[in-house]
Amino acid sequence: MRTSIVAKRHNAATDQAFLHAAAKLAGLQKSLTHLAGRGSERLDDRLIDEACATCDWIRRAEPQSLVGAAVKLRMLLDPELGIESAFQPDEDSGSLRQVLAVIDRELRGRV
Repeated sequence: MRTSIVAKRHNAATDQAFLHAAAKLAGLQKSLTHLAGRGSERLDDRLIDEACATCDWIRRAEPQSLVGAAVKLRMLLDPELGIESAFQPDEDSGSLRQVLAVIDRELRGRV
């Protein structure tokens, strides 16, 4: 599988990188839904590979703030890509722990 464009552009898991990944994933989902709606039997493998790579990056990248945590949580709760899809059950629990760590850190900073 090719390295995601998101991963190439953003080695660090900054808020900007998470927002870019979320926008990229939304665009890819829209394109794939459009192709599927046209009755296309063969979806573009490049789009699927890029969507998978973007999801993998979001799953693995450790958020530094609530922005990154929100992007990660939104993807994890997506019925087609997240926890319910069970594509990455082992990584999903780690992703949730990362989100919780950000929330805990934010709460400690406010107390």
